[in-house]
This record gives sequence, structure tokens and C-alpha cells, in this order.
Amino acid sequence: MKVLLVSRPGDFGVLEDVWEGHPLLLPVWGKSLLARLEEFFLTLGITEGRIVCADGPVLSAKSKRLGAFLSGNKKDFWSIRPSPLTGRRGWSEILAAQRLFWEGSETLVWSAPVLPLEPIVGNLSLSGFPSVTNPEFSPRFLRASGLFETWSCPNLASIAGPKDFYQTHMRLLSVAPA
Repeated sequence: MKVLLVSRPGDFGVLEDVWEGHPLLLPVWGKSLLARLEEFFLTLGITEGRIVCADGPVLSAKSKRLGAFLSGNKKDFWSIRPSPLTGRRGWSEILAAQRLFWEGSETLVWSAPVLPLEPIVGNLSLSGFPSVTNPEFSPRFLRASGLFETWSCPNLASIAGPKDFYQTHMRLLSVAPA
């Protein structure tokens, strides 16, 4: 099984202008968000991931920094690719551009502004986190046959903008183990 982690311009709002590095490298409980996501995906049986930066036909400067970070990390799990995004057909364009990666494999399609809480707090049933309200950010499952369906996952938090990011971190301070 594979995962496409989609990072689109504006997914993290103002945070893109505050931190120099790519938003996927923001620290979440002592590890980068990218490391947390990799741990989570490995527990689901996913063996390969691709970060799709929907910047346009070439990687932006921020995405290039992320690519340099990944290549310096010597990990085989993640690869990074640019993907065109030119309008309302966003998901279909991204999937078409990444067809060679996912074709013939079951693939989880994940939006970068969604944080799975399980790798941080375990299997606790939690409330009080900003929920993922934008349907475009909901995780999706792409079957090997090409059928695209919603994938449900408990304990997700939104980090889609500064307010959600702050609320998620403040809530983690009150519930996560030290």
C-alpha cells in the first residue's frame, strides 16, 4: 500500500510566511510532522509515500528545501514531486499527474493539513481538537482498480491554519503524555 501526501499552496495559511522551512517540517511534540506521519502510515501497512507539492509544474523554493531535507535524511519512505494544480479539478489533476506512482496499488490520499493523533496520544478517544471540516482535506482511499472513496480514521485534528494549528498544540499539551 502507498500514500500520496498532498501539500497545496495555502494549506497552512499564514504559517507558510512565518517559518522559513516547509510547513511539513514544523515540530509536533519533539518530531517533525513528516516523521509523525511516516510513523502513522507505517502502522497502517503503508510502505511507500510520496509528497505531492501542488505548486505547479516545478517545485517551489519551499518544496525544494523539503526535497533537500528528505535526500539528506537517507530515508527510503518518502519521495517528493511537483504536481500541476490549475483549477477546480484539483484531485483529479493531482491523481492523473501521479498515476505512475499509484497505478495498480491501493493508495491512501492524505492532505497535509490533517494530523493523525494516534501516533502522539495512542488509542485514547479524544475531543476538543479542531475537526477537519473541509471535505477536500478528508483522507481518501484509492483502490487498485481506480475507485476513489472516503476513508474514515478516528482521532484526526486540523492544522489547516494558524488558529487550528495553535488549538491543536494547546490541546495536545493537556492530553498527551510527557
